[in-house]
Formats: sequence, C-alpha cells, structure tokens
Amino acid sequence: PRVGDAGFLNAVRVLEKEGNLRHLRVVNENDTITVAPSIGFKHVGIMMKLHEAKRKDIEISYPKANESYGSWLGRAWDMSIPASLNITYDHGEYRERVETQKDEIEKLDLNKLYQDADLTGF
Repeated sequence: PRVGDAGFLNAVRVLEKEGNLRHLRVVNENDTITVAPSIGFKHVGIMMKLHEAKRKDIEISYPKANESYGSWLGRAWDMSIPASLNITYDHGEYRERVETQKDEIEKLDLNKLYQDADLTGF
C-alpha cells in the first residue's frame, strides 16, 4: 500500500539518490491493496509488477519526478483502484507468479536498477 505523502516521497528520493536507501515494492497485477489508499499518498521505490503466470514479463518502473504527463497519467490509471479492483484475489496466485518468474527475479540487481538513469530519472 501507499505509505506516505509527497513530503515522504521527496525524502525517500533524496536518500535513494545519495545511495543510502534502496526500496523494492513488489506488486501483483490486479491487487487492490497495493493501490490503496489513493488520496494524498504516494508510492516510493522501484516497483516490480508480477503479471499472470506466463502472460507477461516482470514490469519494472519508478515514479520519476520529471516524467511526462502522458507517462504519469498511464501509471496513475494502472495503479488506480478501478483498474486494480479484484474481488476474487487469492494469495496462492501471488506465490504462483513469484515461483513462475523466480529465475527472472533472481537475475535482478537492485543497485544496478537504481543506477539506470532511464529508469529512475537521476
């Protein structure tokens, strides 16, 4: 879930830019909990989004401070409650997605992701 406001997001970004904090947020596609609460709260860190097993590769993104309006709007919709509403959510599905994509997940290096200026914007 979102855990802080814009001030919290800015503080986290400073720590991330300085290399003093690394945060990976794992999101299961269509998980309503990961997008709540939505008003006044912000996501922080690098997001790793797991999709339905075998349907799609892992999605990696970061809430850039300088992203385009179109990019922000698409990400905002994708992480909204209406787009993520799922009344039949099953945690077994989450475990299945992690297990199915285990090899790809294990190849990720969080420090290298943070060094990717195209991803983070810094």
